[in-house]
Amino acid sequence: MAHPSEYYIKYLIISGHTGEAGLAHINQTLDNYKCPRLKAEELAPLQEKVRPPSDLLLSNKKHKGTQKYMKEQGLDALWDPDEEVKRMLELCNQPMVLQDIQLLILGDVPMDAIAEKTSVKFSIEPQLTVRSLELYRHFFWNRTRVGYDEWENYLWKMRGRDHYLAALYCSRDQALWRCGYNPKIEGKSSLRDAHRNIHFRLEATRHMPDSKETAEIITKYTKELASIHNVLYSEGAALEEVIREFRAINMETQPAGIKSLADIATDGSYSDNESNPSE
Repeated sequence: MAHPSEYYIKYLIISGHTGEAGLAHINQTLDNYKCPRLKAEELAPLQEKVRPPSDLLLSNKKHKGTQKYMKEQGLDALWDPDEEVKRMLELCNQPMVLQDIQLLILGDVPMDAIAEKTSVKFSIEPQLTVRSLELYRHFFWNRTRVGYDEWENYLWKMRGRDHYLAALYCSRDQALWRCGYNPKIEGKSSLRDAHRNIHFRLEATRHMPDSKETAEIITKYTKELASIHNVLYSEGAALEEVIREFRAINMETQPAGIKSLADIATDGSYSDNESNPSE
């Protein structure tokens, strides 16, 4: 079972945090960084994964064998941190900022958009960089290494789980909205989605037992379906759709080279124009 903070946990294990005491230290750190806790049964497989060589020298950044091993484990950036890594670790001490970043990563929002939006919202100077966010995702919130079922298991125990689960399972716009942004939506398309969704929910009631509760559900869905249907397909809405389609067809089929009346009759009506052969 993969953990979203697997790489950071591996780094702590290599640093000597093993066994029961090590697990307590790891979970305390994960709590501080607003990440899911590690279960006792998850520790042993991770300890087996790292298996550091006997000549490992974490204190010597120039040791070739250690450099090679840490790179193979995907831990070299954390072991020999540059300014971007240090900045990434600073983010871990800012819970409000961190929650937004976590939600947006779960929503698969592009990293450059996360950097820009989060920096503006929280007045972060200098602005967050894509690399610092990629480092955070790699070490603490690795979306791609954890499957949906595993994410759900971890997120279920976290504060604000509804926001996290919605960001994970829905659209990028859902994640942005959960962070307080106002992503643009296409009203008619949104109504059609709701219309379709309610239709299939209503259809599913056929398999429910006859009861008062079922009748109430059917009544609720029927009213919602009728309300949205009237907005989408009322006479006015249908007329607007016809006019839009007519304009589109008219633009597409307008022959090239045909002069308008304004071009032909520059001095008034066509009959007043000198080009009229009847004069």
